[in-house]
Amino acid sequence: MDYVVFDLETTGLSPERDAIVEIGAIVVRNGQVLEDEIFHSLVNPQRPIPYFATRVHGIRDFDVRHAPTIDQVLPEFLAFIKRKPLVAHNISFDMGFIQANAQKLGLDFPPRAQICTLQLSRRAYPQERSHKLDLLASRLNLTFTERHRSMGDVRVTAQAFIQLSRALQVSL
Repeated sequence: MDYVVFDLETTGLSPERDAIVEIGAIVVRNGQVLEDEIFHSLVNPQRPIPYFATRVHGIRDFDVRHAPTIDQVLPEFLAFIKRKPLVAHNISFDMGFIQANAQKLGLDFPPRAQICTLQLSRRAYPQERSHKLDLLASRLNLTFTERHRSMGDVRVTAQAFIQLSRALQVSL
């Protein structure tokens, strides 16, 4: 079974008012991360990136000024994921942005199987109060190459997904 683990970086928290500035995704097949099946793109939000957002992910207006816009990137991303189940940490946040943009662009994005590593973490570690990706990575001895950049977060989320699925005896 193939899964697509993905992550977004955005200009803010509202799918209706804010924009995507980066999309990253990687395929997990049979419990293995496939480094040769990756989707990654910066996205020009066609508006200034607020200072508070840049403080989180480090992406500046300069970084995205020549990047494609969401109307170019989203169809490519949807083609990449096809009908594979989607995995993300706090997936409702990321899916909100994907669904809002797909709707604005008139793109077909039917509901797909969605797996949330935050929810898997809550099941695996019910005694823990927080299930933020940083803390989950620490619990699982995972390290980030780049925190709060889509591909850095995707790689850690993919490894967390594999480990949590095994611990919870969920078939991959």
